[in-house]
Amino acid sequence: MLSKPLMRVLISLIRGNNGLKTISQQTGFSVSWVSNLLNKLTKLGFCEKERKGNLVRYFPSRASPISKLIKLADTEPQFGFEIFLTGLNLRILMFCVLTPKTIKIIAKNVGTSVKAIQNRVAIMQRRGLLVREKNYQIISFNPKMYPNLEEFLKELRFFSGKKANILWKFEKRVLFETRRKEEVEGTLTGFSRYPEFGIPIYLNTFCCYLPLHKLSKEEIFIHSILEMDHARLVLLGLTFYLKHKLNRKKLEELAREYDCLEQLEDLERILKQEKTRILPFIKESELKEFFEVYGIQWKRC
Repeated sequence: MLSKPLMRVLISLIRGNNGLKTISQQTGFSVSWVSNLLNKLTKLGFCEKERKGNLVRYFPSRASPISKLIKLADTEPQFGFEIFLTGLNLRILMFCVLTPKTIKIIAKNVGTSVKAIQNRVAIMQRRGLLVREKNYQIISFNPKMYPNLEEFLKELRFFSGKKANILWKFEKRVLFETRRKEEVEGTLTGFSRYPEFGIPIYLNTFCCYLPLHKLSKEEIFIHSILEMDHARLVLLGLTFYLKHKLNRKKLEELAREYDCLEQLEDLERILKQEKTRILPFIKESELKEFFEVYGIQWKRC
């Protein structure tokens, strides 16, 4: 995660300082500390080193998050980079950038107290970075204020050296798909686990969750929602949902956490035969025919 010293050096690089001495003078850090920070930025993939004889120069990397940060620095030179894009503030913004979250869910995912989150949210709300909805219980990122910041946060959140298809990511927690069995890591989840729960399915991909963790049926189901890209997978997901009578409150909390609440609500819309917003709509006759195969009794609400 980016600290204030790392961000100060990174912004110095973005603004054209590329030597140890010039960065040291501009940031106020010692040459040895600047060297240490540049090495950390290099390991993160945010900085590149170029050597010509005895001359060593540093440059911002071509990684996608850095290109977005450069754009933000160009359009908002007075933005409080060291305040809002480091530490806990950065983590909160990254977690909220995709979909609205509750204070409780934010606190759980960044590993701190509800009170600490309330204090930080209040500060960022005054700056226009976050907004509150529904009696102040739901927190949303405000893309209208800083559209380039939104791009940077999304790129940074999903930035990874992993070549697999990343379905969801927040810091060290990653949900990804791979077609190669030798690339399977962590815990199998999503549709890859459905056969264990009485729903035979063959897919040419493996869905994995990192780090290694024992997953509940609700978590496995929510992970499968993030895999749904065609009608058959939607039907299988609905089958799992009805067959195992999953806890609705727990599902809603997990869906907010994994940025798929709208998809979860779409599944319920399908069962009510209402128009969907993201997932493909499935007619009542198709639902009944599919459910019969798995011995599931379903009646339209």
